[in-house]
Amino acid sequence: MNCNTTDPPMSFYLDDAQRHALARRRNSFTWRTEWPTWLLIGAIYGGWFFIVSHARAFGLSIAIPLLAVFSAWYMSLQHELLHGHPTRSPFVNGLIGFAPLAVWFPYRVYRDLHLQHHDDPHLTHPEVDPESYFVSREAWRQAGVLMRALLIARNTFAGRLLLGPVFSIAATSTQALRKVARVIGRMWLRGLRILWRLPGWLSGLIVSAGSRLGCLLQASGIRRWR
Repeated sequence: MNCNTTDPPMSFYLDDAQRHALARRRNSFTWRTEWPTWLLIGAIYGGWFFIVSHARAFGLSIAIPLLAVFSAWYMSLQHELLHGHPTRSPFVNGLIGFAPLAVWFPYRVYRDLHLQHHDDPHLTHPEVDPESYFVSREAWRQAGVLMRALLIARNTFAGRLLLGPVFSIAATSTQALRKVARVIGRMWLRGLRILWRLPGWLSGLIVSAGSRLGCLLQASGIRRWR
C-alpha cells in the first residue's frame, strides 16, 4: 500500500501502477465534473416526484414498492453527498440531500452519525462507532436470550437486510430521545436558576430605582414626602 504527499488526503494505493492510473483519471472530464452523479440526482428526484404525483394512476400496490426503491436509492445518494460528491461544498451537497424523500434519517443526523463511523481509530468500536455490528462484552452479558439471537441473526446476510434497518431505527430513535431529554433538562435547569435569582434581581432593581428616584428629587429641589 503506497501513498504520496502530493496525492489527495487519505489516498492509499495498492501499488504505483494504480496510483498513476487514478492520477490520469483525475484529469478526465468525468472525474472533474462528476456528470454521472448529477444525472443520478436528476433521475432520483425526477423519479420520486413522478411516482408521487402519479400514485393514484399507478395504484398503491405499484407506487409503494417503487417509492421504496427510489427512497433507498436516495439514501445511497445521500451517502455520496456527505462524502463530498458531486461538489466539494458541504453546504451545496447538503442542499441537494436535505429533502426527506426517504422519510427516515434527516440528512444532518445521517451525516453526523456516518462521519462519526469513519473516525478510523474507533472504527467498529461498539461503544463509539454508531454503525458497528459488534457489541461490548457488557451489552452481550446484559442481553437476554432473544436479543442475543437477534444480534446473531442481524450479522447474517438476510439479517443485514431485514433486521439491520430495525436496529438502526431503534438506535437512532433512542439517541434522539436522549438528546431531546438533555435539551429539555438544560432548559428546565436554566429556568429554575433564573427563577431562583429572580427575587434578588427584583429587590435589587427596586432598591436601585428608589435610590435613583431620591437622587433625582434631590437634584430637582423637590423634598421627599414624609
